[in-house]
Amino acid sequence: MRKAWLLVGANAVIALLVILFLFAILAALAAFAPEITTWPLFALVLCGVLISVASARALKGVERNKARLFAGFVNGSAFALYVLIVVAVGWNFFSATRERFIIPQGYEGEVYVVHGVPGGAPEEHSFYRTETYRIPRDGVLLSQVPMNTSGTRPEYLYESKDGKLTKIKNAWYSTIQRTPANLADNKNVGMYFPRTAGGADDRGCKWSADLFEIGTPSYLLANHPPIDINAYLKSYSASCVTH
Repeated sequence: MRKAWLLVGANAVIALLVILFLFAILAALAAFAPEITTWPLFALVLCGVLISVASARALKGVERNKARLFAGFVNGSAFALYVLIVVAVGWNFFSATRERFIIPQGYEGEVYVVHGVPGGAPEEHSFYRTETYRIPRDGVLLSQVPMNTSGTRPEYLYESKDGKLTKIKNAWYSTIQRTPANLADNKNVGMYFPRTAGGADDRGCKWSADLFEIGTPSYLLANHPPIDINAYLKSYSASCVTH
């Protein structure tokens, strides 16, 4: 009986930690935090599921009374919370659009994908719910595809001249520290700080885009001039290029 109460108590603590962690993630999202760590949440959920099963088995040997019913309610509620999180994460994963950004081999710098441009690059679908964007060598792609406002799973790849694709594995979602090692690192290419951008040029033409940077830590820490996207769009057409 003691074992059952200990397991239920531990499960209640884990469920409370899961709820607190969910609130922390929501707060980080609201504050536009550049990097959010979620692995502790999944570790807690996994532990919670295992303890829920163990608690349910241990409670079978406890005499049926109000205390046991309460313990069963706490254990069942915690298990329902874990299941809800797993279902929500799974639904978000499988319903999200996979985005493949294919970049010319060796390119370093800002990358813009300007959406909703009539006459821009057409939609390129490959595989289930996969949208492919092929970035030109100047780093700016004008795309007919509207801005995706739902969940996405981005992937960044280099494309060699013979068409071979190499996944860019490194990703930096927060500030790259100006350390001697990073300043000297001109080999490890990665994607830096993906975000959405938008604005209007001096004609009042509005635009929206996906924006990120590609390069080594050494390159990204150097003071390279950014792309003047308003000037680029103005030179592309005498009229507004976006809807």
